[in-house]
Amino acid sequence: MKLKMGKFILTIMVILLPVPLFGQIERFQLSLNGGSGYTLLKNTIPDSKSTENLGYNLNIQFNLAISRTFGIGIGAGFSKYSSDISLDKYYNTTAAIDNEGDNYEYRIYGSNLKENQLINFIEIPFLLVLQNQDHKKFKMSLGIGAKAMMPVQSHFNGTSGEIETRGFYSQYNVELSNMPNHGFDIYPIKEVSGQLPTKVSYAALIELGANISLGKIYLTFCLSGTYGLSNIGVSRELFTVDNGYQSLSSISSNCEAFSIGAKAGLAFPF
Repeated sequence: MKLKMGKFILTIMVILLPVPLFGQIERFQLSLNGGSGYTLLKNTIPDSKSTENLGYNLNIQFNLAISRTFGIGIGAGFSKYSSDISLDKYYNTTAAIDNEGDNYEYRIYGSNLKENQLINFIEIPFLLVLQNQDHKKFKMSLGIGAKAMMPVQSHFNGTSGEIETRGFYSQYNVELSNMPNHGFDIYPIKEVSGQLPTKVSYAALIELGANISLGKIYLTFCLSGTYGLSNIGVSRELFTVDNGYQSLSSISSNCEAFSIGAKAGLAFPF
């Protein structure tokens, strides 16, 4: 009985021995932060231009120290990405059949097309964190990882330009235009709005932070950057036969999210 009890006590001591060692460092940390920066929804369309706009990010993150200098972090956040896109000229054709059964070429001419695009995301980041885990008055941190970006709201708003539709009948060698009753007309896109088709995407993430001790908690500052790794958008027609404008992202072969900005918040070690 004494031998079994001795083995039991020894086992407990072995299990508990690392506890005081880990107790000397800040093994767990919960942080809350938010900030703003420049965001870009980069559409890959020949001869187009994408321009960054201001966005923001709110985030909660839990870090676990693996050693005195290395840890892992996982979190959840909400972010707004916004940018402007412009395309001076656009042309496309689609085979069609008119009401009398004649085949023709439905032609779409776009000029001075400009729109604003906005996507709100739920983000799930995973980071490898380099940081001194001892409690200090000031310490730096570096986080490198990736995040999943799940669109929860997407929107576009036309700000300039027009679409003109025409019909070319090769059998008569004639192009019809300015015939609204036949669907050949000029359609301004200013103030035309709608939903962007989107899907879950992934991005690389880097964060450089500074922690300032306020006693048991830290005031945190962070510079962060996002680099899109996969396509957010879904391809479709820019302008449908029933006269529906569907955003420039519809003809983009790829749409990725980029951002750079600053965040501030509080960290609670325990």
